[in-house]
Amino acid sequence: HRREQGAAPPKEEPIKVRSDFSTSAGWFPALGGKLGAPTSQGFKLKDSLTSWKATATVLTDGPNLGQGSAQIRTAKALMVRLQAPRFFIEGDEVVLSAVIESHLPKATELEVAISAPGFKELQPGKKTIKVEPEQVVRFDAKFKVVELGERVVRATVKGGGTSDGMEWKLPAFVHGSAQRQ
Repeated sequence: HRREQGAAPPKEEPIKVRSDFSTSAGWFPALGGKLGAPTSQGFKLKDSLTSWKATATVLTDGPNLGQGSAQIRTAKALMVRLQAPRFFIEGDEVVLSAVIESHLPKATELEVAISAPGFKELQPGKKTIKVEPEQVVRFDAKFKVVELGERVVRATVKGGGTSDGMEWKLPAFVHGSAQRQ
């Protein structure tokens, strides 16, 4: 289809960047319910794309005890996983990686980006890559640690009508003997 002359380009959806990677989605020590009726508890899963296990233990006023569990998996058609050290030292040259996993139905051109404010980019942090269905691809970018303190490193991928992103907040420490002053 053609865009009308003077019409604004289609609005692009912002990339939802995942940042809450807690290992627990909730703890509910007591749920009320009626005998013989199902009981439910809503909760929000965290940003980890992984398997989750729910376990329920039921005690009655009498001598009865029951337990059950179920497992679910959270995933997206297009996923990015950031790989980085757990901390940085001022002056370090580091490789930050974006591991892209595609479950899209066909080969797709994807825009991949790695950003790290407070770092100097030594290799391009953006690239367009073609990824086949069910393929996992790694993109590396090299940076130099320039600024100290809590640094935000982020990897994003978009294409095929979908996107994903993840970020971590990681510390950058001063180098060497300057730490002792």
